[in-house]
Amino acid sequence: EDKPVICFQGHMDMVCQKDDNVVIDFLKDPIIPRIDGEYLKATGTSLGGDDGVGVAMCFAMLEDENLKHGPLEVLITRDEEIGLIGAAALEAGVLKAKYMINVDSEEENAICIGCAGGFTVSMHLATPREAFQNSRQFTLTLNNFVGGHSGCDIDLGRANPLHVMSRLVPAAQDDYRIVSIQCGSADNAIPRKCVMTVAVAAEQVESFKKSVEHEFACFQKEYHQIEKEATFAMEEAKEERLPISKQ
Repeated sequence: EDKPVICFQGHMDMVCQKDDNVVIDFLKDPIIPRIDGEYLKATGTSLGGDDGVGVAMCFAMLEDENLKHGPLEVLITRDEEIGLIGAAALEAGVLKAKYMINVDSEEENAICIGCAGGFTVSMHLATPREAFQNSRQFTLTLNNFVGGHSGCDIDLGRANPLHVMSRLVPAAQDDYRIVSIQCGSADNAIPRKCVMTVAVAAEQVESFKKSVEHEFACFQKEYHQIEKEATFAMEEAKEERLPISKQ
């Protein structure tokens, strides 16, 4: 029998994330690696190489002349992290194997059965806006959260700054309106930063600031073992857009 009986499948791509102070074009510029103890890490960006170990294992099997095995196929796809684009482009009939082993598992010497799958939802909601008289605008910034991959890091108890922001602002009993909010840059990355602009009644600014800062301090106590570097800042701002209607 000269037909392959087992196919090993891996992929090669990365979730492109960077620190605020890093200027990089991920399509052109190289990442800057460094050795940190026993680990290889990137400087100011995600490392990539997903699924580098699995792909390396596949190549090692193919070139090892002393390894005894039956016929094999190796399938390597790209752009898995942004929508399984490489896998979707695979033509029917290319593979001959009856069985496939996905080497993108998190454990050595273990076989993961099944797939998490995934889908993306784009939602557009009407946001009526109106003038908010006698108010001042501020930008609230949560930053330096641990973040991570939504697949392998989702169970590690890390905080999502979007969730934290939705906790801080409602803690204030003052009259405020949301102007805008931005959080996250990839569907499958736990965010590290969240920025919200709010309009606050001028006479209640100090009360609002005191409330959100107190709630952030409570959050820090709860997450002091995980989100050790998390920060909060509130600065005066001015957006051209009107605040979202309170209704």
